[in-house]
Amino acid sequence: MKKTTILLTTICALGLTLGAYANGANISTPANNSLSGAYVGLGAGIGGMETDSPADAIGPAGRIYGGYLWQATPHILYGVEGGFNAYHDNDYSANIFGYGVDWTYSGYSADLLSVIKYHFDDGFNVFGKAGAAYTYESLEIMGDEQVSNVSYLPEGAVGFGYDFKNNISTNLSYSRIFKMHKSNNSVDLLMLNVEYHFA
Repeated sequence: MKKTTILLTTICALGLTLGAYANGANISTPANNSLSGAYVGLGAGIGGMETDSPADAIGPAGRIYGGYLWQATPHILYGVEGGFNAYHDNDYSANIFGYGVDWTYSGYSADLLSVIKYHFDDGFNVFGKAGAAYTYESLEIMGDEQVSNVSYLPEGAVGFGYDFKNNISTNLSYSRIFKMHKSNNSVDLLMLNVEYHFA
């Protein structure tokens, strides 16, 4: 519950900030500047793994990615995107039979996603992404790696953004990598991204 509250609060705050900034900005609409073609992006935010330990941890997270969009209609684009995600380690401590025990979950992921994007005439856009993620996860107890595992898991993302006339766009996205039976843990990421679209 605490994790969900933090994510929702951050979404609202960043959404209001983006809206306020875009209100007087130099916009890009589908009619005057198509954003089809190649793009690269960089994201920063919060996220983490949902482990089976006493509490989930969230912290700093980042994403680097690139993709290609094709124009289906004046307002709709579709494409493909690949990226790499780094996120917060989950650190825990416990007293077991009088002994202090520390353990850490750490990991990263890389993904390949399909993209669908809708542009409004005022420069805003909404989008969805779906695909698969390669996830690596390790568990260290008292500083020694005990187990590591690789899983290929489904991933989905949603978000909204704003496009500028200088080939720059920004967006806020929430993504989730979904845990499957006996796989690596689920991962939640909330990112503020900046993209450059090649003309």
